[in-house]
Amino acid sequence: MTASVSVSALRGHRDSVVSLDIPSEPPDHLVLSCSDDNTARLWDVRTHTSCRRLHDTTFDSQDGSTMGAARFRPGHPHQIYVARGGALYAFDLRRSDRVLLNVSSGVEGFDGASSAIGEIDRFAFDSSGGTMAVPLESGSVLVCEWEGEGQ
Repeated sequence: MTASVSVSALRGHRDSVVSLDIPSEPPDHLVLSCSDDNTARLWDVRTHTSCRRLHDTTFDSQDGSTMGAARFRPGHPHQIYVARGGALYAFDLRRSDRVLLNVSSGVEGFDGASSAIGEIDRFAFDSSGGTMAVPLESGSVLVCEWEGEGQ
């Protein structure tokens, strides 16, 4: 028996796509992309269209920072995280494009000093989404743990 494969392109970014993620739980028809055009996009693979463009005005700064990774948070399919420069931005898909959290400015011991963090180009969540690990250019690993019901 031969398998059938359908191939299509998702078009909308204006520069290189640097990161992709697909949620491990419903809604699993979505793809999240992050691009050097300073946007993250949410795609619906059923319709092959961009259903959401995520952008923050800080993404437009001319500080030389680049977009890094974009990830769905496991166990919290309405939350996505986007790395740019030395910051991680959290978005809630149930709300506007408002940034919920800037991890570099809200992390104990870092006091918003993104230069101490360096460029973030990858990060990972555990399977529950309760812990996130970020490799730092300094040789350290930043570990973020969420506690409580509002996590």
